[in-house]
Amino acid sequence: MGDGFVAVLLPVYLLALGFTPLQVGIIATASLLGSALLTIAVGVLGARHDHRRLLLAATSLMVATGVAFAVVHDYALLLVIAFAG
Repeated sequence: MGDGFVAVLLPVYLLALGFTPLQVGIIATASLLGSALLTIAVGVLGARHDHRRLLLAATSLMVATGVAFAVVHDYALLLVIAFAG
């Protein structure tokens, strides 16, 4: 449910910051692409690692991404944050 809210609120937030619809779409695409690649990586490598540690790492990454989105307003940095988070 939280991901659904973020999918709606992130574009609204970015538009409120003054980004164009194209820029918002590119950031959203980078976010989805990064999420897909990270999901594949965890799926392939996850069996070799402690599940609790992976969950804590994913949670920490999600918190860091949320804080970074709230603080950073530079387009290029937001692209990197969106892809990483």
